[in-house]
Amino acid sequence: NETFFVREAHPAISVILLTIGAVWVVVYGFPAVVRLLQLMLPFLLLPLVFVVLIQFSHISFDNFRPILANGMLPVLKGAVLFAGFWQGLELILFINPFLHKPRKMLKPALAGIGVLVLLALTQSVNTIGILGIEHIEVAIWPGINAMSVIQFPGFPVDRYELFLTLPWVVAIFTTLCVFLYLFSFGLLQLIQISYR
Repeated sequence: NETFFVREAHPAISVILLTIGAVWVVVYGFPAVVRLLQLMLPFLLLPLVFVVLIQFSHISFDNFRPILANGMLPVLKGAVLFAGFWQGLELILFINPFLHKPRKMLKPALAGIGVLVLLALTQSVNTIGILGIEHIEVAIWPGINAMSVIQFPGFPVDRYELFLTLPWVVAIFTTLCVFLYLFSFGLLQLIQISYR
């Protein structure tokens, strides 16, 4: 956060502000959290789709060669790291007992995770195509580095990193809201059980 937005401020300030906003939403209950997620969806998806579209013109297919030069094993080892993008499965498993009709949640949840995995896979492939494997192995933020390489002569926007950091902040805020709600709901359930 401090790298891209407010460099002079202490990181705790942004965390406190996000937490205050999340607590304010959680106080109004689960319907408010769901409505917030629905409102934030365009701010999450549209910049990511825009990023994918502008990256296509800067991909060099030479960065993909040689494909599978060392066999399938290194690809499978890298796929384990990529499995971290499957965020949401643990949340679905955790929230399932608290729902009245959990079967109705399965299709939308899997569709959402599928969209997330598709965007993450596309972003990973685009980043490899723009920067190459050698640069990605040493880069701290390869996606941000790929966006800083992109230039369109005559276009008034100079830094395209914002289109990756905006969904990042939105995802952090909405995830914080969901986990705060689940924590508070679980805590209330625990208190009720202890007083019986």
